[in-house]
Amino acid sequence: MADTIATVLAAWETPPETEPTAGPASIERGAQPTVIAEVAPTSAGRRQGWLGAGGGAALLGGIAATGSIELLLGRIGSHGQARAAVIAQTSRQRNLDRGEISWRRTHASLGLGWQSIETSSGSSWQSSADAGLLLGWLTASGSGFAPNDRQDVFEYGVGAGLRGKRRMGAWAVWLELRTNVWARQQRAVLSGSQSDAALPRLDLLAILGVSRLILR
Repeated sequence: MADTIATVLAAWETPPETEPTAGPASIERGAQPTVIAEVAPTSAGRRQGWLGAGGGAALLGGIAATGSIELLLGRIGSHGQARAAVIAQTSRQRNLDRGEISWRRTHASLGLGWQSIETSSGSSWQSSADAGLLLGWLTASGSGFAPNDRQDVFEYGVGAGLRGKRRMGAWAVWLELRTNVWARQQRAVLSGSQSDAALPRLDLLAILGVSRLILR
């Protein structure tokens, strides 16, 4: 009986086992911690757009001043781009018998192109090429005849261009050469005479321009 009482008293005096408390996690010797790396988002694949304007000269069939407005769309890090533009020219002249023929072209173009990828976000050089369809309007008129006549003609054709561009932040300066080939041969014919004048189907344009980044 004495032994039984002693055992019960010993059980009462023993402190109950406590659950382990949460503490700072420790890394066992030799174990490697897991590191989750966050990848910073990049701009590759995002759309960008350039709005530009330029001026220059048409070099075939006489010299004429030319002006252009364009929009370029593409993706950062991609070689592909789309181009839409409107180009207008001043009049060129050609003698015909005792008078003179004046003509000018205004056209819109829509095409696709290739561009080199920028090497940095700062100042950089880029080159590009494009080709596309042309929809134009030719206006021809005579002077020195009796009577003088004027005619407007719808035209269509294809065009292509090569460009070098210097980018400076959100601005860019560029120089390009463009050539246009028109599908139909237009001729100015003098009524009552065998005299006529063939207007050039081929245009060669040199344009210097500036563009602004408007979409990024």
